[in-house]
Formats: sequence, structure tokens, C-alpha cells
Amino acid sequence: MDLVLAVLCLRAWSADSPSQRAVSMQALELFGVVPKISLAVLCLISGLPLGLGTRYGLFRYWWVAVKLALNTVFCVLLIVALRPGLNEAADLGAAITAGDAAADLPAGMGFPLAVSLSGLLFASALSVFKPWGRIRPRA
Repeated sequence: MDLVLAVLCLRAWSADSPSQRAVSMQALELFGVVPKISLAVLCLISGLPLGLGTRYGLFRYWWVAVKLALNTVFCVLLIVALRPGLNEAADLGAAITAGDAAADLPAGMGFPLAVSLSGLLFASALSVFKPWGRIRPRA
């Protein structure tokens, strides 16, 4: 979903015609609000039994605890920070459709997407390299 949103943002910024910009901006809300929040919560919910059902546990290793915290923070940020921006982008897209050719996607929309993609890459690296060891060393 992050890649879809990034492509839509790039398309909204680079489109030559106002109608293409408007469609891209309105699609941001369509693809970003409900699907992205649903997938983030599903990821968090599915991670809990996966963590509890493996030898890594939820709070045995630092990398698992950091991934859990990262996922929780991103779920909150989606609702608090990204959703209002996506709703605003959709409203601006509707304004373009209504004839306001000066409306444009705010430049700040790229920041949440860059943070989200960076967080996904960091979480993937944690899963692969499993750094930092146990939270409490064995006695």
C-alpha cells in the first residue's frame, strides 16, 4: 500500500493535465485510509500470535520488541497524521475537478510516505538480521 500511495503522489505531482492530478489525489484517500489502516491493524494483530507462538516471543528479544513498538506507532500515526492529509488531498482533487486548477497536492505529503517506507525497510532488516540479542540474558 505504501508503494501504491507513493506512485499516486508522484503521479499527482507530475501529471500534466488537471484531471489526471485530480484522479490521483482522490485515489490517495481511496487506497490510503481504510485499506492501509486495515492492513496495519491486521499486521499488528497477526504479529501477536506469531510472536507468542515462536521461540522469539514478544519480549524476549530486542528486535521483536522494537518491531512491535514500531508497528504500534505506525498504526497510531496512520490515524492521527496520515488520514487527515489523505482526506485533504481528496478534497483538493475534488476542487480541481470542480474547476480550481490552482489546487495542488501539498509537498508535505511525501514525508509520511518516506517515513512509512523507511520504517518498513527497517522492520524487514530487523527480521533478517535479528540484532541486539535477548532483553534479559539467561541466568
